[in-house]
Amino acid sequence: MYGFLGKPRWIGATLVTLLAIAAFIGLGSWQWHRAKTRDTPHPVSLSQAAVPLTQALGTSATVPPGTPLRNVTVAGHYDGAHQVLTPGRTLEGRDGTYVLTPLLGVDGLGAKGVIVLRGWVPGRPTVAPDAPTGTVRVTGWLSPSEDAETPVAADLATVLPAGQVATVTTARLLSLVPYRLVDAYVGLHSQTPASTLPAVPAPPPPKPGIHWSVQSLSYAIEWWFFALAAVWMWVTAVRRERRTVPAPLGPPGARPRTSRTG
Repeated sequence: MYGFLGKPRWIGATLVTLLAIAAFIGLGSWQWHRAKTRDTPHPVSLSQAAVPLTQALGTSATVPPGTPLRNVTVAGHYDGAHQVLTPGRTLEGRDGTYVLTPLLGVDGLGAKGVIVLRGWVPGRPTVAPDAPTGTVRVTGWLSPSEDAETPVAADLATVLPAGQVATVTTARLLSLVPYRLVDAYVGLHSQTPASTLPAVPAPPPPKPGIHWSVQSLSYAIEWWFFALAAVWMWVTAVRRERRTVPAPLGPPGARPRTSRTG
């Protein structure tokens, strides 16, 4: 009935379709696992002595989500021309804005910079306070990037002005600076020379439970939709080919009838 499926071109098309379906399903499953994050309480390791930032990072320039906070020290110079503001942040019950300043020239980071949460300012300024010039030495807590879909980000429904972001997330900050960044940030506790901005306290550990990433969940659904689309395209092609193949005129082995004259 479907003898044409045994032809080389149909065998190849079927194999390609099966490989595509398997890839789409696998990518969807991967995004599904990324979307579902199980948070468990962890001790905030801020009672330990501070260590150099490069030692805390190890061989990676990334701090995975859920990693306990750790006291670190880091020295370099601020890039005051590429400061970023994060509005909608409260401190002691007052509404305000975080000041994020890239720190460059850190030994062991090469061309990468690290974002320093330099402090907090009241209200919603449009320009960040000037950063100190020259070499600074920062002591603070090393934290993973914030979730890009925190309730704070959802509250900032309006489009933020240039130079502002809703969350302290490396993926968002990369588009605002002309160099690579460590996938983490340092919350300033103290600084030499002394900072003039109120320091931001370290965030509490996450509450236990399962949290979902809407972005990763949407990607998973998209990949699975592509898998269904591949199946639909293959079935449609088979049906179209079946309609174009001429049906046999009689039972197998039958000779075509000829007309007699005379």
